[in-house]
Amino acid sequence: AIRRFRASPFDSPQLAPVTTAAGNARGVRVCVRKRPFFSHEDEQGEFDVVSCLSGRVVVHDARMRPDMRNMLLNHYDFNFDEVFGDDVDNAAVYSKTAYELVVAAANGASGTMMCYGQTGSGKTFTMSATYDHVAKDLFAAVGSRSVSVCFIELLGDKCHDMLNGGTPCSLVTAADGSVHPHPCVEVPVTDARELRALIDMAGTL
Repeated sequence: AIRRFRASPFDSPQLAPVTTAAGNARGVRVCVRKRPFFSHEDEQGEFDVVSCLSGRVVVHDARMRPDMRNMLLNHYDFNFDEVFGDDVDNAAVYSKTAYELVVAAANGASGTMMCYGQTGSGKTFTMSATYDHVAKDLFAAVGSRSVSVCFIELLGDKCHDMLNGGTPCSLVTAADGSVHPHPCVEVPVTDARELRALIDMAGTL
């Protein structure tokens, strides 16, 4: 039944666009990446229940009818800003997610990329490749301007400065509403190699 759906998927339910209270388009994009179906899962008799389409994720839920003899399949449809199937590489994921944030940062704006998922779902695999692209593209865009980096860890309601041995620091709200760690070590970097090495070092602390 899942193979039949993938061969001829039904149309996505039409949803109203989400807007903010001010009536403007929302400032948050939600993107989903599907991890590959592992060979050991196939060997154990599991089957792939997630289909990725353009801007859609369809979850196929196999159920047994009350008579305990016949089965049925429910399809649950979810819409997202971007959907990446297990055949999409890291470069394509980066180009449609973090790249816009790098361009914005080079032009003086700010942005946040948050990677969320259960253990083993591929967060580290995705983010490691993203760091490489960010480092290269950021220095290609800033020209002769200086770049500095701070690296903090948020754990529950605690904040730690990872470039200062994990020393606790506070999050302070500025007059414009932006939030900054303080006190916090800020390290200048001169090229993509230095930035990538700094990220790797902070990630091991």
